[in-house]
Amino acid sequence: MSKSRRRQRSVRFVVATSLLAVAALAVVPSAIAANVAMLIPSSLFAVLAGFCALRIMRNEILQTRRDWAADRAAQAQSYQELAVVRQAEHDTFATALTQRLADRDEAIVTLRGTLKLSERRADEAERRAREQAERVSELRSTVEELSTEQEAAADAIATWDGADLPTIVDLMSWEQTTATLTQEPQRKEA
Repeated sequence: MSKSRRRQRSVRFVVATSLLAVAALAVVPSAIAANVAMLIPSSLFAVLAGFCALRIMRNEILQTRRDWAADRAAQAQSYQELAVVRQAEHDTFATALTQRLADRDEAIVTLRGTLKLSERRADEAERRAREQAERVSELRSTVEELSTEQEAAADAIATWDGADLPTIVDLMSWEQTTATLTQEPQRKEA
């Protein structure tokens, strides 16, 4: 059922309008007839009808004002209840946003800590990598030196003619000399 924007006319309004119409109908013929005997009672009736219509309309206006005031009070009450609901929703929303901000700040602090730790680990890994690279460089130079020495020794062995070494005869005479020297101290003791 749809509410119309216009209010239905009240019975009081219809009665007041009817009283004024009847008063006019009573006075107009008397005025046209110009009969004083009819004009005085019809005029008194018109005044009395006007007064009654005025009272009826005054009561109607007062009732309308009371209804409007009651309607405004009910509307104000509903707005008050709505404001309480909205305030509760706002408080809930503010609490949720505050919690989200706190969680975000906590996540930022955690991520910063993780970032610092990662940077420190990266610096440590970089330092170790530099040390390892230096160690590899040192080992390569040592390997190169040893390779050079080995190549030189291999070249020396490959080019050796054996002239510097004692011959078998020299070795046998050396053995004989050593044997006699070791036997002489044993004879002296005996």
